[in-house]
Amino acid sequence: MSNETYIVQRGIAGRGDGNDVYVLSAHLIDSNASIMITDTLGSNSIQLIGGLSITSSKIASNTLLLELSNGASVTVLDAESMNYIIGGDPVIGLHGVDKTFSTFTNDILGQTVPVSGLVNGGAAEINSNGTAVVTPPEDTDSHESSDFLVQAQAKSNTNSGTGTVPVTGDSPALESGDYWSGSTITYSYNTTEPADYASQNLSGFIAFPDAAKTPVVEAFNDIETFTALTFNPVSVDGDIEFNAVEQSGSTDGFAFYPGSGIGGDVFLNNDYTTTEQYAAGGSPYFTLIHEVGHAMGLKHSFEDGATLPADEENTSHSVMSYTNVYDSSIEFTLVGNSINSQQVRDHNTTGYSLYDVMALQAAYGVNSTHNNTDTTYTVKFGTTVQEVLWDAGGTDLIDASQATGVCTVDLREQTFSSIDVKDAATQAAEKITEMGITSQTFIDFINQQYTNIDNQNELYTGEMNLAISKGVIIENVTTGSGNDRVQDNSVDNTINTGAGNDTILLTEGGFDTVDGGTGTDTVQLNIASSAAQVEKQNDGSYVVLADNFAAQLTGVENLQFTDTTTTLV
Repeated sequence: MSNETYIVQRGIAGRGDGNDVYVLSAHLIDSNASIMITDTLGSNSIQLIGGLSITSSKIASNTLLLELSNGASVTVLDAESMNYIIGGDPVIGLHGVDKTFSTFTNDILGQTVPVSGLVNGGAAEINSNGTAVVTPPEDTDSHESSDFLVQAQAKSNTNSGTGTVPVTGDSPALESGDYWSGSTITYSYNTTEPADYASQNLSGFIAFPDAAKTPVVEAFNDIETFTALTFNPVSVDGDIEFNAVEQSGSTDGFAFYPGSGIGGDVFLNNDYTTTEQYAAGGSPYFTLIHEVGHAMGLKHSFEDGATLPADEENTSHSVMSYTNVYDSSIEFTLVGNSINSQQVRDHNTTGYSLYDVMALQAAYGVNSTHNNTDTTYTVKFGTTVQEVLWDAGGTDLIDASQATGVCTVDLREQTFSSIDVKDAATQAAEKITEMGITSQTFIDFINQQYTNIDNQNELYTGEMNLAISKGVIIENVTTGSGNDRVQDNSVDNTINTGAGNDTILLTEGGFDTVDGGTGTDTVQLNIASSAAQVEKQNDGSYVVLADNFAAQLTGVENLQFTDTTTTLV
């Protein structure tokens, strides 16, 4: 826990631990910015620097709204818990004059904190010496029964850390019970067969290929991003030793659970030795990730006790499955008057899937610093095969603004999203255009090939290409031009859905800000119309206020309750 000073410019400010100071300076706040300050942990202060001009204000029993001369607005939640510093300068160590919420309201805004409802405060010009030129409100006895937007903003939930992280038992289908005991694991590459492998009856032993070493490092780097582990290479006798040997039948690799001697060691197919064969997304690369999973203590998802449910027993949920889904593209070649096709398994995941991440975190702890600042995750068709978000904090954005396919986004933890989905028919049409095909026979052939592979759930379409791990809080999302569907979570979300006829589900709480963009957009609520109030604002937006959540809607045409749908004009 540390005490921090934050220069407020825009957006939501609220850092949590420590006795923090939030500085409002006329020279640094963005023009027309919408600012919210909320911090209930520690003893916190708001410092108003000389030169700040408050043009008007509103005061509730525990909420404060300041309108500034540059068009910015500052909302302070839990205002009664804050200390207010007038004047001074934290850069040169001048503290200013301290005031409570009550004395700040009296001395600076010319008003008294109301017991209930809302009152209009005055204006003020802040001086550097801790004084202010105060313009009292025109009618200090004028009380408004409520201020709808301020009430809505009071539903805010700005937790930007992590929630409950995985524990043993969360992923029983993958938990072998055999794990490494330390937080640092070493690994090495064998060039000759060690003597203690004699009992394994290995054949075709070769030096572990250089082409496979990069995937090894990438697998360990991936695990380091979400666990508390560190992996260090050593020249010989690592905890995990990598080998290349002849495999039997259709097997491409095997590995042992953690332990002494051969425990934790990995054995890959000696047929794969080139960089091309170990390309990310290909089968040898995927096999390596799978076998490293065993070396870390993950079991197969379909055997030895607990197993995944049938609808989850696939590689989208765990790389420890043998059921590949959404992993293939199709290559076509024209040869004279004929056309040939080949299914290429080049869209395998290049990292661990959602349940793998959870099981490894339960065994080895979590990385509490990875992406703990404001992070943007850009997702679009083709470039994102499968990504699991482990994010330790900050205010974060899923950016799918480039998507032309459909986006189905779920901001809740331990969920899957499908970003920029292109179905078989769309991909076939794009391929026909790309190749300049005009023959109806060839067109029918291409369409049929896409349909066949899609019917086997093997065509990469963008389905389930993004997952949010347990304990992760992602605040914001922007989607593209498709007819998208977005589900909120329990914190404040900013949801922009761009073009298309979009559906936004607001069911989890917080104060959400929604911009539907163009098209006919619908916000769905899981309450009856009698349980919410709706008010149109001067800027044309609508504010929805209910017991456990609120939202401000722009560019949304329909508001759907459980009992009726309201058209927003």
